[in-house]
Amino acid sequence: MYIKKSDLMVADASFLLDFMKQGINEDHYIDYKRDIKKDLSKEEKIEFLKDVSAFANASGGNVIFGVDEPNEKKLPTDLLIGIDDGDTIAREMERTLGSCIEPRIPGLQVVSVPIKNGKVVIIVHIPPSTSKPHLVTFKKHRCYYIRRSEEITMMGSHEIREQVLFAATSEARVERYLREREDEFTNYVDMESPKFFFQAVPTISIDPEWDVLNKETRAIIEDSSKRIKTSNYWLSQLRSRPNMAGVEGRRLISGRVGEYFRVSRNGYISAASYNDHSHKHITGRNVELIEEFFNICNTLIGLHDSDVPYLARVRYYDALGTKFAHGSPGHVHLSEPFEMEVINFDDQIRLAGQDFMEISERIKVQLFNAFGLEESDVLEF
Repeated sequence: MYIKKSDLMVADASFLLDFMKQGINEDHYIDYKRDIKKDLSKEEKIEFLKDVSAFANASGGNVIFGVDEPNEKKLPTDLLIGIDDGDTIAREMERTLGSCIEPRIPGLQVVSVPIKNGKVVIIVHIPPSTSKPHLVTFKKHRCYYIRRSEEITMMGSHEIREQVLFAATSEARVERYLREREDEFTNYVDMESPKFFFQAVPTISIDPEWDVLNKETRAIIEDSSKRIKTSNYWLSQLRSRPNMAGVEGRRLISGRVGEYFRVSRNGYISAASYNDHSHKHITGRNVELIEEFFNICNTLIGLHDSDVPYLARVRYYDALGTKFAHGSPGHVHLSEPFEMEVINFDDQIRLAGQDFMEISERIKVQLFNAFGLEESDVLEF
């Protein structure tokens, strides 16, 4: 997808001009519309709904209103036409899309961007959907559409059936995949030492698959990239190496796996960090690990330009008897010991375009609450 949700937050006339300079022609992910009227006829409204639902039933995309398709005969500045009363039209678009497509498209956004001539360009951002197929329901018109390259066609019964079955089994497939990776992990590590285990898996297929053996991805694992702004104690000294699914890094401590990180071609990301067996304390350092993992997830998704929904799962093993050290330097307090073997954090859904750090914040709060603490109890530690 050429325009991501994060781009919409900073989109202005300069952003649009830079985008048009790339000369991207209409394809599977983008459609250009020179104009759209304020009061659409029935046929025009159906055409608009077709355009948007077709992207949602494919791989997501963007419809940009108020621009011409790039071509060699026009300068990029001449491609930005704009629409009169664009803000009003954008609000009407949102109402129409919300009431005439079933189910609603998760993460759909309509953004109006002012340009220099006083008019507005409207960007309709359609993320890859986990809820497809989406049905256009306007008056008596009820149809499923899908985008194929630059064309929109009605979906056949077999395609509708496949998407329905895929959606119905998606949750089970993701759950099975996570459990298989968790079993792999627990089979080759020492399960009698306290450890965090982080997983993030896309809930729909990534196309194309990630090139995880490129220098940038391996640099993230080996901590030689400036893209990561955290301290990355956790990733220090990890040496990446290929495996069957992608690439991984491990760091041994006293002959055992001390840190572990894995990135797969299908977009799966996992990591682990261990405490010494005798060290039954969780500290602020562990809280930073949570932030680091989800920061790295953001970095990898940005690097590979794969803005799809994800499910994130976090576990803390060998937690029985663990205490949370909190307070401030010189005034450290220990919580009551945890009374179960595993801390099972709630699974978290990251929608397309969402910042993983929002999930990080929720996981941290759950960690504090697991030890009977509130966030304010540990802020100074």
